Amino acid sequence: MVQWLIDNYQILSLPVIAIFTWFFKGKVMNEKDLKDRDNNIESNQSEIVSKNLELYQRMLDDIEKRYEERILKSDKEIEDLEQIIIELKFTITELEDLNNEIKLKALKFNNEIINLKNRIEQYEKES
Repeated sequence: MVQWLIDNYQILSLPVIAIFTWFFKGKVMNEKDLKDRDNNIESNQSEIVSKNLELYQRMLDDIEKRYEERILKSDKEIEDLEQIIIELKFTITELEDLNNEIKLKALKFNNEIINLKNRIEQYEKES
């Protein structure tokens, strides 16, 4: 039997070589598939990170744009309010002047009333 194995080793080695080849090929292919999957996962993770960064950048740009618009709107409102304050100060000044005029007229009118009272009292004393 040993002689037969030695004589036919070439024929017998073919299935053994085929089995070893199949086994190692499967192992190598599995390792290659795992590496390909890892690379694919890393690539997907890179894409996800890139998309997230783009999304965050758009969000920041949108926030910046909104706040810039609000600041410009607020600046315009401040300018309008400052103009209103100037107009109100002018109105207050006019009203103060008018009030002073009214006080003067009221004082003159009061003096005239006192003079009239004095004349009436004098007229009543004389009569």
